[in-house]
Amino acid sequence: MAVGGVIFDMDGVLLDSEPVYREASRRALATMGCGITDSQYADLIGLPGPDVLTALSSLLGSKFIADNFRNDFMAHWQQLVTAEGLPVKPGVHDTLAELTAHQIPFAVATSTPRERAWRSLRAGGLDASVPLLVGGDEVSRGKPAPDIFLAAASRIAVPPGSCIVIEDSAAGITGAVAAGMRAWMVPDLKQPDASLRQRCHAVWPSLHDALPALLAACRDGHFEPAVS
Repeated sequence: MAVGGVIFDMDGVLLDSEPVYREASRRALATMGCGITDSQYADLIGLPGPDVLTALSSLLGSKFIADNFRNDFMAHWQQLVTAEGLPVKPGVHDTLAELTAHQIPFAVATSTPRERAWRSLRAGGLDASVPLLVGGDEVSRGKPAPDIFLAAASRIAVPPGSCIVIEDSAAGITGAVAAGMRAWMVPDLKQPDASLRQRCHAVWPSLHDALPALLAACRDGHFEPAVS
């Protein structure tokens, strides 16, 4: 069955934003005398905001004050984005342009709240290239639940079973599979372990590498699975 639509995660797939999020988090935690390792940070990738706060509270205990962290994080994030912008991941411009040229419906499904997600896309110069977006604050359950992917499929009017989801996180892949969609992974800060690879329909080094197979899948449903 040919693929009828594509759903992208935003951070780590379209935008090289995770280093910015990580640095903003590091600075916000430092003001409370806290810190986490890169490995602990990687485990938070893809989770909705409330789950991130819960995980940090569990990791850091009484030193961690959620409201202070949230406010400080946003201030540092804005400073970093204003100073440095948000780089785009390799292959993004070509991928979005090809999907648009071939009239293949696509959307972004991100755990980031909708308003901030559009700010991120604008900072990366992608806002005019993305027709539809579902933010984490628009669904009752965030990733790894399937809700956000099902909402995105509804907005592009494509049945879930005819969608490819392109994600970089375990939470995203889990949600895509639960939604009955084909889950493709383009890893960012964390490579998939053997268990996660088994849940992926394909794993690609970048969107640039995935693009020929993506167009083939949208044309006739056939592609050669790839593992980086």
